[in-house]
Formats: sequence, structure tokens, C-alpha cells
Amino acid sequence: MSVSEIHRLMVALDAAVDRVESVSLRHDESRAVRSLDRMIESSTQRRAHHSNDVDPNSILVIDGAASTKSYGSRLPKPFAAWDARTPSRNSHRSRLFQLLSVCFVALFGLAAYLVLQRPFVLSGPPTAPPAESSSAASQTDTSVAPSATLGGQSPRLTLPKVYGVYAISGGQLVQLEPLAITVPDRRVFMSTPIKKASGTLLSDGRVTFIAFRRDISAIAPERVAVRVIAKIARAMTFSPGASVNTAQVDDEWTIRNASYELRVAPVSENPDMLMFQSEDPEFVFPSGRYALVLKSQAFDFTVAGPITEPTQCLERTEAANGTFYSECRKP
Repeated sequence: MSVSEIHRLMVALDAAVDRVESVSLRHDESRAVRSLDRMIESSTQRRAHHSNDVDPNSILVIDGAASTKSYGSRLPKPFAAWDARTPSRNSHRSRLFQLLSVCFVALFGLAAYLVLQRPFVLSGPPTAPPAESSSAASQTDTSVAPSATLGGQSPRLTLPKVYGVYAISGGQLVQLEPLAITVPDRRVFMSTPIKKASGTLLSDGRVTFIAFRRDISAIAPERVAVRVIAKIARAMTFSPGASVNTAQVDDEWTIRNASYELRVAPVSENPDMLMFQSEDPEFVFPSGRYALVLKSQAFDFTVAGPITEPTQCLERTEAANGTFYSECRKP
């Protein structure tokens, strides 16, 4: 609030107080005149019946400023009672002064509060924040908004219309099929063999996942894992003559303890949807087969391309003391 606004409010308040004072004084004076008329009439009637009780030389002055001879304690009882009940003009002004002081203090406190609530500017209109600041603020808001996405990708995604778990790759929405196998603990090197090939092939390793399920949206995890499903490429056996036989293995995979962590974000368009994506915007899944794990259930997909990661390939060795698995020397 500027100084001119405070001054204008003070002038308006002073005028309002003066008007209230003048109206109150006129009301009090009118009531006093009527009361005096009644007192004078009553005194005249008493004087007519008791002429000896009143001094004929006594003169009553109405304005109360002075009198030729004051009645003092000899005033008639009704007039004395009225005089005790009627406030003086000075006391009335004192109360008005107190009221004005309280109003001024309240107005000053309000002005100080308004000044402290906003930055003080000496001159000139408020300037807009720099473009860099607004850009940073928008990025911060985006990171916490319900429709936020991880990794800097566009929030405008193709969303599913039916329940399921989906992968978005190359702008295409593909539903993932669950595997009929229990995902082992990460401390276990591998799961039981999987004999069925992957039913979902993605052409691009830059993948975003959408889960449209009521059971997972109620208690959303902070992170989900994508486990590696390695192919068992070769099997080595030992014959009784101590010779080693190596054979190719077809259509046999296993879930490894190697995994990738994804962050979880809500989807603002639907509260029953969650989105999973890597924190690194440049992350790309290497070629190979994977399983998105949600509550110990695996959803299978494969990224097309030649296998280059050692974790995607296993060799099986069948010895006399058991069967052993190891990563391929050459994927």
C-alpha cells in the first residue's frame, strides 16, 4: 500500500469520525433540550405551589457555561439525575479520540503487513522473471506433476484403453504377455528353463512401459526391475572316453539375476495407470530378451538385433557331479 493510499484512507476515516461526532452531538443536544423543557415545566409547576422554597433571584443559564447564581446541590432531583446521566462534551471527545487512535493503529498495522508481504520496489513497474528462471521453474513443476514423465520424453503418449501391461517403442503401443513361470529371487543365478519363445518383438531399445492395472496403482512401488532372460546357446557334455561334445541348444531360455532398474511415475490421464522408464534419458536396452517384473510376475519382450551383451548368453556344462551354467565366452 503506497503512502498516498494510506493518506487517503486516513482522511476518509477522519471525515467519517467527524460526521459521527456531529450527528451524536446533535442527538444529545436535542435530547437535552427536551429534558430541560420538561424540567422547566415541572419547576414552574412546583414554583406555583411552593413559591417560598425557591429563591426568586436565581437565574438558570441553559448553555451550562456560566450562571448568575448556580443552583449547586439545590437543583431539583430530576434535573440533577439528568445532569449525572448526560456525558459531557469533553468526555465524548475523549472517547472519540481513543476510537480514532485505535483505528489509526489498526490501519497502520494493516499497511505494514501488506508492505511486508510483497517486495518493496522504489520505482517502476514489476518486471517479469528472466526466461531462464521461468524455464527452470517449469522443469521443476514438470518433475512433480502427476502427468510427469521420466527421462525427458514427451508426456503425450499413446495410452491403452483396456487393462494390461504395455511397452511403447518407436511410437507403437504393444501389449506384453505374461510368462507362466515364477520369477526367482535376485540372489538366485537363474530360473528354471523357459521353453517358449518370446511373443513380443520390439524394433527399438528405447522403451517406456505402461501398466494399466488397479492392483498396482493402489500401492505403487518406487522402482520396478527388468530382468534379463538369457538364451542357453550351447551345451557341453563329457563322454566316457573323456572327450567333450558341444551342441547348439534351441528354444531354451532362463531368467537371470541381472536386471535394470526403472523409476515409477503416475499418469495424470488415468489414476489406474503407472509409467516405468529409466532415469537416464539416453538409456537404450541392448538387443536381447527381457522380463518386466511386477509383483513376481514376468512380462516378456525382446529387443531386436544381434546379441552383444554377455549376460544374454549362457553355456551349459553337464558333468558327472552336476549341471553348471556360465556366460558365453563369445555371445
